[in-house]
Amino acid sequence: MIAPPQVEEHAGILVVRDDLVQGGTKRRVIGQFLTGADEFVYASPAYGYGQVALAYSCAYAGQRATVFVAKRAGCIREPAKPSKQARGLSRYPTAT
Repeated sequence: MIAPPQVEEHAGILVVRDDLVQGGTKRRVIGQFLTGADEFVYASPAYGYGQVALAYSCAYAGQRATVFVAKRAGCIREPAKPSKQARGLSRYPTAT
C-alpha cells in the first residue's frame, strides 16, 4: 500500500512529496498495469526511475521484474540495495 500523497507548503507553493514514495510518482499508477502475468520485462533507458518503480510495484504484488538497461557508468539505479522489497528485480545491462 502506498501512503496518500504528502503535501507541503513552501513559500506559498504546494509541493507533493512523491520523493518519499519508494519508486516515486510512477509507482502510484504502474500497479494498475501489472496484471495477467507473473513477470514483467522493461527495456529501460539508463537514466530515470522507471526501473525502480517497476521493481517496487512488482515486489509489492509478488511478481518478478526484469529490466534491460543501456550500460552507462554510474547511471543504473540500485533499488535492491537500499531496500529488500525489490529483490525480485533482475537487471541486464546491454551494450549500446
